[in-house]
Amino acid sequence: MGAAATNLNNLDFEFRHDLLDKVQFEVPLVFVNREAHGIALAWVREQGIEIRPRRDRQYPDFVRAFDPIRDALYVALDKWDAFICEPDTRLFLPDLFDTLIDIKSDLTRLAVPEALLRSKAATLPTMFRYFFNLKVLFIIVDAQPDLQAADNDTKVQRRWELESTQRGAFVWNHHRGFEFGDSEYVGDKALYRLMEKATIGIEDWLADNYIRSFEIRSVFAVRR
Repeated sequence: MGAAATNLNNLDFEFRHDLLDKVQFEVPLVFVNREAHGIALAWVREQGIEIRPRRDRQYPDFVRAFDPIRDALYVALDKWDAFICEPDTRLFLPDLFDTLIDIKSDLTRLAVPEALLRSKAATLPTMFRYFFNLKVLFIIVDAQPDLQAADNDTKVQRRWELESTQRGAFVWNHHRGFEFGDSEYVGDKALYRLMEKATIGIEDWLADNYIRSFEIRSVFAVRR
């Protein structure tokens, strides 16, 4: 979390997603032929992808900054407590005493491992205190240990895509509460029950704050 001054006694308090490591993309068509090269470069520009030269090899890296609208921020189980507690910790530091704080949040998609539903589901509603624009909570089934970005000097992390488990989703309806997206759940009944239980505390927050759109969806994370 970071605070940026708007005037002497008024600060914007926001999650600095611009400080996250960039994501690496594979763009093999760039190296095929002239025609494919032109098509690939046009796509690269449309996606806001940066071409970063490498000193240790002939071919460059293709990287893109985190996009809070279309990308999901993954929070590992062992990072969850720090993630939800850091804003409170920062707000109570002496340099913010007697300061007006305007909380801002661009993050719309959050991803957590399935294991979090088993041990910390009761803490899920707290994510809305500072990330109140969330639209989707992805539950990663069988999350791999290397899904979390590794610490390195390149400031680039591997790219993962989320693929549907084809098991439906819990979709929020402001008038009727959470509804399961499919008429019948197909798959792991234990996961279904964990997701259903997780909706209880979240439902109260969504109703109290007149949130119109939110869903909880189980997905696989696939390395690209």
